[in-house]
Amino acid sequence: MSEIHLRQIKSSLQKTFNGLIDLSDYQNKSETDRELIFLTRSLAAFTLMVLADISPQEASKSVVDGGQDNGIDSLYFDRREKIMYVLQSKWKQDSKGSVKTDEVMKFTRGFKDLVNARYDRFNSKFNNKTPDKVLIPQLT
Repeated sequence: MSEIHLRQIKSSLQKTFNGLIDLSDYQNKSETDRELIFLTRSLAAFTLMVLADISPQEASKSVVDGGQDNGIDSLYFDRREKIMYVLQSKWKQDSKGSVKTDEVMKFTRGFKDLVNARYDRFNSKFNNKTPDKVLIPQLT
């Protein structure tokens, strides 16, 4: 991907998700770190927005990225279609990069914990979406 493509995507993410992505856990970080995490979280929200055909506001609420996220950055259940979207995202500034094995393993473990309802292994953002909090459906 070229630099111009990255700039266009970055600009679109900033316009679409400015003020919608929670960065409260990055208040004491550098502006560079805040921008990187904003773009990573916005990318997850954008993917959901397109795949699930939901609003930027709804997609932003699906982001659970942060410490103790167990490899899952975004989570959304479409009740109408009965589809669970579980995403991992990563913004790369230099347009070069690949998926790292340890990231895949972390996501796989997180997905397994999700399926087995081991919610205690996730952060509070995730746990605000457990069955009694609406976004994760009761499967029993």
